[in-house]
Amino acid sequence: MEGYIFHNLCEEDLRPLFGLRNLSVLNLGVNFLQHVNLSVFRNFHNLSLISLIDNRLTFTSPIRRQECRSGVLSDEGNRREGPYIHTNEQFRNYPPFTKPECLATGPVLDLSRNNIYQINPIFFTGAENITCLNLASNFIASYFNGTEFAHFPKLKYLDLSHNRVYMRSDLALNELKELEVLDLSHNNHYFEVAGVRNTLTFLENLQFLKVLNLSWNEINTLTNKTLRSDSLKELQFQANRLDIMWKKDCGFNGLFKSLSNLTHLDISLNKLSEIPDNIFSYFPCTLKYLGMSRNTLSDFEWEQLKYLPQLETLDLSKNKLRKVTRKLSKHTNSLRVLDLSHNLIVTLNHSFLKDVKSLMILNIAFNHLKHIRDTSFQTGSDHYLRKLNLQRNPIHCSCDLLDFILWLEKSDTVLPLLATDILCDLPESKRGHPMVSLDFKNACINNSIDQILYVLTSSIIIAMMSTTITIHVFYWDISYIYNFWRAKIKSYYLKTTTDCTYDAFVMYDTKDPMVADWVLNHLRFELEDRGRGVRPLCLAERDWTPGTPIMDNLNQSVHRSRKTIFVLTEGFVHSGIFKMAAFLAQQKLLEEGVDVMVLVLLEPVLRQSRILNLRRCLCGQSVLEWPRNPAAEGWFWQSLRNAVRFESQGVQSKMFKNYFSGR
Repeated sequence: MEGYIFHNLCEEDLRPLFGLRNLSVLNLGVNFLQHVNLSVFRNFHNLSLISLIDNRLTFTSPIRRQECRSGVLSDEGNRREGPYIHTNEQFRNYPPFTKPECLATGPVLDLSRNNIYQINPIFFTGAENITCLNLASNFIASYFNGTEFAHFPKLKYLDLSHNRVYMRSDLALNELKELEVLDLSHNNHYFEVAGVRNTLTFLENLQFLKVLNLSWNEINTLTNKTLRSDSLKELQFQANRLDIMWKKDCGFNGLFKSLSNLTHLDISLNKLSEIPDNIFSYFPCTLKYLGMSRNTLSDFEWEQLKYLPQLETLDLSKNKLRKVTRKLSKHTNSLRVLDLSHNLIVTLNHSFLKDVKSLMILNIAFNHLKHIRDTSFQTGSDHYLRKLNLQRNPIHCSCDLLDFILWLEKSDTVLPLLATDILCDLPESKRGHPMVSLDFKNACINNSIDQILYVLTSSIIIAMMSTTITIHVFYWDISYIYNFWRAKIKSYYLKTTTDCTYDAFVMYDTKDPMVADWVLNHLRFELEDRGRGVRPLCLAERDWTPGTPIMDNLNQSVHRSRKTIFVLTEGFVHSGIFKMAAFLAQQKLLEEGVDVMVLVLLEPVLRQSRILNLRRCLCGQSVLEWPRNPAAEGWFWQSLRNAVRFESQGVQSKMFKNYFSGR
């Protein structure tokens, strides 16, 4: 029933809901309620949450009967279209602002974000079954004397955060005999007013209190020098002023000493720049968690950990620590989690974790670690280190890291974000690269092999430079001698064997009429009719045997011809028959060592083919392009006749397998 907007809530308004025995959550928030009688909720059978948040309740005057008759505001003739049902099922069960710890205690009454400025027990009758009361974000400014919550005998969870509560009475909250959780955070108003006396002696009367939240109160002094409680297990003391309270002659060193069962203490955000000598000796020896993050500590006295024999978690993150202890095992044997992230630590001693058997999680992310040694994390064969956070450190990726990498490969320790956030800072060329992406083994092992490779590569470089200089100086002499002996030993000659029926087999796109016309009326005419010594040609449309499979005709044409001319167009180079003919010509190259391919480019194709460009360089006479200038056509036909007429020896190489792949 959220957002219906009515000033008063009376029994008659809720009567239709009394019979709903399975109703567990009643949300009456954001209705601008000014008056409500809490006793009306006694008529429900199974309510676990009553939410009255974001209203205008003050609980200063009783509701009158005549007010119940005209409590609903008029919509000025506009009809309400229907109730809004939240799509999130979890929201419908319990509003997201309701704390799970509160719900776990039992029935909840949520009066947060109203206009309550004092607690008058007269107006809180009918709430005897409530175990969790939320009064956060109101204007409560009165002090408690032990009578305000008399109608909440079963209350276990009380939230008074974000108010102006003034604690000065020893009897405050004395009536809450079963209270387990008390939240007094964000009540800093009277703690900051000079001359106002505040006391927390009432804690002694809360025999079942387990959790106390005093965070964000700027507490800098109290009338009582010590907090006393035999039941308290968790104390949140964040964002206060221990830096003032722990000064000399203030007498607050023993503030937590009498919390005999305390296991969880968080004193983060207390502006501590240093820790007083032996301050931990005043802490309860039962502590298992100690949070000191987000202070300004530049040094930490590790020796004081001996006063906390049961400590399991120590949070020193987000301080200004520059160094750590040389050997952690000298000071503690119980620590399981150590958080040193977001500090200024430059190095870790090689025996930092030596003989430490209890530590499972170590977080040193976001520090200034440059050199990491494996010995810093080797805790022996029976170590328990399972998680190591090293993210965002300016690591120098040199051979000094090799031992750490080898240790990491053998260890069961997990490094979160190893491939993304543990990056190299030096050398410059590897900055920003993941540490694990570098091959330290090949780079740093076997220095003798490195020396041999160095000598070998140096010799090769010197030899290449000498050869280059010699060729540059004696180029014409060497060129003359080379061409002379090449002409002597291996000259171009006219193929006169009688094994070949045709001088050339012409492959072209028979489906393209323009290409077919060019081949039959121009290429054939120039090579057969006008050509001298070049005849005959094998043409698919003229010389293939009808009824014979294409593969047989293609195989016979390639092997019975001295040359294979490929007339290349954009559509033809992607056809299957072209690729098959190219493979057959290549096979002839591999078997006989003779290059039989002549490429005629009617269109600019295979521009990105590195093999075609290499062929232009090595045997340019076998790659011809149809000239754009008509005056050069005579030269083109003569070049084609020469390419068909003369023989060129090929070299067996893997490169010929990729002539037309474009790679």
